[in-house]
Amino acid sequence: MQNVELLSVEELCGELEYTTIHYFCHLMHTVEIIGYNHPDEKVRSVASEYYFGLVTALHLNPETKEQLDKRLEDRV
Repeated sequence: MQNVELLSVEELCGELEYTTIHYFCHLMHTVEIIGYNHPDEKVRSVASEYYFGLVTALHLNPETKEQLDKRLEDRV
């Protein structure tokens, strides 16, 4: 990835204001996974900030890493 200036959480939420909830949630879950699992601390930090901002925008409670892992585990 290139070093580019990223949107603030507020700017991101503004850009997503008219996005369908379907795609909003895909992005929210993507940055959640990156925020909990990426090997680079800086990337994890930025992704976590976005995740918590998007969760807050939807008035939701954030998942813990353990809850995320449990939700995504294979169930036979």
